[in-house]
Amino acid sequence: MTLKLCTAVLAVLTAFSAFAPGARAEAPSLGANIWTPQGLSFNDCMQRATGALRQPGSNPNQQTLFQGMGYVYGPIGDYNAMVMCVIHKGTVAFVVAGQDFATANNYVSQINKIMERR
Repeated sequence: MTLKLCTAVLAVLTAFSAFAPGARAEAPSLGANIWTPQGLSFNDCMQRATGALRQPGSNPNQQTLFQGMGYVYGPIGDYNAMVMCVIHKGTVAFVVAGQDFATANNYVSQINKIMERR
């Protein structure tokens, strides 16, 4: 990844972790993964991310930073999930924060698989 992309992802993760449940009482566990799909459009990524977060019970929100970069985020129970579509760099990042790493990582895997299938 380029330095700009790493900086942007780190900034979003830092902001995201502030909303994690129990973030002030305990440090949250983060599950994360990167997917590099071939030929995925920005709009398709955002639609897939919205559907992937709805499936486990979230009511997700979307934020477009600029054409080719945006994110979809929302709570899944006591966990917070985010899919970052960085399509101008051919990258999709998945992050889930919560109290238990295994559960967070399981949500990441589920979201990633749902996005790949669509």
